[in-house]
Amino acid sequence: MKKVITLSKGKINLFGLKMYQKGRAFLADRRGGAGDTPNYVFNVFIGLLLAIAVYLLFKEQINTFITNTIFGKMNTLS
Repeated sequence: MKKVITLSKGKINLFGLKMYQKGRAFLADRRGGAGDTPNYVFNVFIGLLLAIAVYLLFKEQINTFITNTIFGKMNTLS
């Protein structure tokens, strides 16, 4: 059975109270502010470069896999 505490606005279970407190701490945390925008952009850029590099390295295998699995199964549906 969940433990329940009484506040001025009614009853809140302890799990909900803990999640509320964690949410408030997350929103108050300074690391999630606008200062991280350059890091976010840089990380997205590096991720895109890695995805392009992997695609260029395995272009033939990826195209063959997609053609055989997706389009091959679509041809057998008819």
